[in-house]
Amino acid sequence: RLLAEGSAQNICRQCTEIAHAFDKGFALMEYNAFAKNCIYRFKYGGRKEYAIILGTLMAECFEQTEGFACDMLIPIPLHKERMAKRGYNQAELIAAVFSRQTGIPLQTDILFRVKNTTPQSRLNLQGRRKNLADAFVVHNETKLAGKRILLVDDIFTSGSTLDESARLLKKCGATHVFVCTIAIVEKNNF
Repeated sequence: RLLAEGSAQNICRQCTEIAHAFDKGFALMEYNAFAKNCIYRFKYGGRKEYAIILGTLMAECFEQTEGFACDMLIPIPLHKERMAKRGYNQAELIAAVFSRQTGIPLQTDILFRVKNTTPQSRLNLQGRRKNLADAFVVHNETKLAGKRILLVDDIFTSGSTLDESARLLKKCGATHVFVCTIAIVEKNNF
């Protein structure tokens, strides 16, 4: 599924109604029962090996999709407290596999989450946007100048996390920000 650009049958409904800060993106699958179970096991069940399959599939999808030339991959970061509790960042694990498959450099020293936000799944759209205010910072800004970034995350629901990150990366010098996720929630039920 394409986000924000593509043929009408491939664009998610939300992306035809809302202007996002990222330029365009894609998701591997719709967030259905299978995707929900897979992502839950990956994030909360310690099934880190899922990153190999998901990162490989993402890389294959990326290589078959036109218009996504990028200079670096940046995974959506976890706050240090959530990272300590979970033990790993699922987006970073996927991005590492994606990077090995495509040769696109992985950058984990640029975007940081400095605010331990409430999990987005518990909030409505307005709450999600407010929750993310000042949640991220950029270090090593010089690495972003004139670059095309691909942000990697697990689920696209409202796009708030990806939008906030894309806005900040562009403000700090990135020319384009693309996004890719494992799954997309097609229904606006948040």
